[in-house]
Amino acid sequence: MNEVVKKPVSGSAINAQSADNPFTQYGRSAAGRSFVGDLLLFDKYGEYHAGQEKIEVPLGTKLHAYMDSFSVGWQRWEDSVPVELIMGPVARGYIPPKRDTLGHLDKTQWEQFPDGREKDPWVFTNTLVLVDLAESEPRFYTFSTSSKGGINALGALALRYGEHLRLKPDESPIIDLGRDSYQHSNKSYGEIRVPVLKIVGYVPTKNLPPIEGIDTDVPPQLPSGGGGAAATTT
Repeated sequence: MNEVVKKPVSGSAINAQSADNPFTQYGRSAAGRSFVGDLLLFDKYGEYHAGQEKIEVPLGTKLHAYMDSFSVGWQRWEDSVPVELIMGPVARGYIPPKRDTLGHLDKTQWEQFPDGREKDPWVFTNTLVLVDLAESEPRFYTFSTSSKGGINALGALALRYGEHLRLKPDESPIIDLGRDSYQHSNKSYGEIRVPVLKIVGYVPTKNLPPIEGIDTDVPPQLPSGGGGAAATTT
């Protein structure tokens, strides 16, 4: 079955100090939100912005990553709004379905880009929950990307973390928000800027503030046999 990432409501008493509770869960659901904290995006100018106000998060910002939240899959968009999610966590070995099994295959019904190209309503997407602990109160972000550069950045992060996980499964990475660039083979596109999520340290996972739906006391598990599922763009 396809696994849609949702944050289940805990049956325990409401914890006022938790980063999440049934009230914030309902608020996200009512507002159509499927992420934790502010949505963090990397734009074509090489900058990170968070939330509806698009507040810039400076390069060099140190964030702690909840690797158990790292999810892959598909988002379906209508009128620039995500209307359907089919995603699951990498830590549980989730393998997203093939694009041709998701329906909406009639290109004559697709929206179009400004240059007239058809816009596939299903977009392959990676997400990861992050937290900034530099202030007195933790600030949560969900980094979301569908670009080749962004998915490559999360892939590189996952690869390095996976190697560390074998030796110290009870630790989570601290990442530095960075960027890189390259010249596109088509000169009309010029310089392409891409995100870089460099691991600069590790902390005990149990020390991270809790968020609903992610058990920080249980580290991600390596798949049996050491293998894993790789997700790629279409």
